[in-house]
Amino acid sequence: MSMILKIKLFVLSLVFPLSFLLAGYLIGENSYLLGFEFKNTGVTIILCVIGFLIGIVFNIICYYRKVFAIAIYQTPIPLTLFFSFWWITNSFVNEWIAISLGFLGLFLGLWLNSVLVLPYQFFKIIILGLFMGVPIFNILLGVFAGNYLAMRIISYIKDEKDIGKSIHQGASFSALVILIISILAGLMAFVDIETYLQTFTSLTHIPINGEKFLLILVIAGIIGVLLQYLITRFTAYTMLHFHNYKKFSGTQGHS
Repeated sequence: MSMILKIKLFVLSLVFPLSFLLAGYLIGENSYLLGFEFKNTGVTIILCVIGFLIGIVFNIICYYRKVFAIAIYQTPIPLTLFFSFWWITNSFVNEWIAISLGFLGLFLGLWLNSVLVLPYQFFKIIILGLFMGVPIFNILLGVFAGNYLAMRIISYIKDEKDIGKSIHQGASFSALVILIISILAGLMAFVDIETYLQTFTSLTHIPINGEKFLLILVIAGIIGVLLQYLITRFTAYTMLHFHNYKKFSGTQGHS
């Protein structure tokens, strides 16, 4: 395995653990935004560790093709129903009841998986980002999208001339979805600017007015779309080279 490929794989291996670690930190330091009150350094550290471990699990899912295939075909419906039931009911009932209803949606999705056979595509994974609320975290789905593209290319595309075109098209579509999500999030923020401004100030401790906040949203949206394209493209090429290396190494081992 070349040193460049090792470096690329190392960079990819940091994306999920560090991102979920950051998410754990933000939750621990701003728990009141979720309706909880546990402002405690120990709890924040525990959430960071849990986030880091979740990131490692996501790495395992991405680096093993069979596990990744199961994740693609089995998780969209359960996760979609979980977030749908949770966040829709959260506006009308107690937080704990909303989470319980979310798990009800999760179990319903697992049951539907056992009785339905549907041809999921990778946009089914990306569309889950609509339920994240904060578009910046949807960029992580570019890693999934790029990995999926690599698997599709290995399975269905044999002509090297079509590989670059396929990755470009997949990365462009991934970026387009993030653009749509960012626009929807921006419209939601525009309609309820005070709530979003208060949340932003609570997270960053930066006092700004509504006009500057909307400008930040626009700039962040543009950066997010570009990052989504680049991350999807980078992941696709890296995982394609990685899977081809493993295939070649396996062939050499049997010869």
